[in-house]
Amino acid sequence: MYEILIVDDSVLDIDCILFLIDKYKLPLHATTAVNGQEALRQLQAGERHFDILFTDIKMPLMDGLELSRETRRLSPDTRIIIFSGYNDFEYAKTAITIGVQDYLMKPIVPADFAATVSRLISAIEEDGRLAEQMQKRTRLLKSHRLLLSVNNCLSKEEMDAISDEYSHLMLLECEEEFFSQEALDFQEKLEELLPFTFDYLNLYPTRSLIFIRQDNEARFKKESYLLSAAQTISLSAGEEYGRKCYITFGSLQGRASISQVYQRLEKKIETRFFFPERTCLLPDNSMQSQSVSGHISMI
Repeated sequence: MYEILIVDDSVLDIDCILFLIDKYKLPLHATTAVNGQEALRQLQAGERHFDILFTDIKMPLMDGLELSRETRRLSPDTRIIIFSGYNDFEYAKTAITIGVQDYLMKPIVPADFAATVSRLISAIEEDGRLAEQMQKRTRLLKSHRLLLSVNNCLSKEEMDAISDEYSHLMLLECEEEFFSQEALDFQEKLEELLPFTFDYLNLYPTRSLIFIRQDNEARFKKESYLLSAAQTISLSAGEEYGRKCYITFGSLQGRASISQVYQRLEKKIETRFFFPERTCLLPDNSMQSQSVSGHISMI
């Protein structure tokens, strides 16, 4: 369903539009307002994003053109349809400069209304597909860049630049194939669980890396913060996916490159074979060595 905001000082006209939405089975959830100021308050509240604004021109308090200007400022991707009983070309010219997608005359011809709205919905869907493709392409490019940094296949300048983006690495390892099967779902679960920004790289079916972004640095002055995050991931992997997930982490401070820190984490994660009951493995320079309550413990 898409959200449409219908604005008209005539209740009868609003009821007519609602009837047409139902008649043509248009996939729209409608919100209404009787003047521009009321509509503007709903836009400013931000409780929902409106995909389409359908507004009359002549209204008290704030006309449709001014409302359209404010909508374009507050929500640039909202499609705007203006309708009016005033057959004035000046309104149409102004509407074009604002970025209004369509201009319908009153009384509204039902078939024209349905065709106009359907055309906008198709455009919204196409934009969504293009945005999704762009996001996917961006993710692939970022993952490729991170993979090159892990394998030390970038120049020193590039390695330094990418290392400056992150403060810590967190290595996750499972004995059985997991990350390729549940890759997207698990990444979405991590975004729910972890209260900091990060980038995620699926290395192998049994291994993945979390790149913790530099803007979280203030939170990680205490190692316990990262340990708590590791415990949360391990518990979620066991309880929700039935997988035992071993985790260790390390700092990128001191100009250490991503590949150097990754190599240290690889060595640390291998110690799980000596302590199979332990899932959170602290760095070698850790000040903590006590066990953790529950089924998680650490070196």
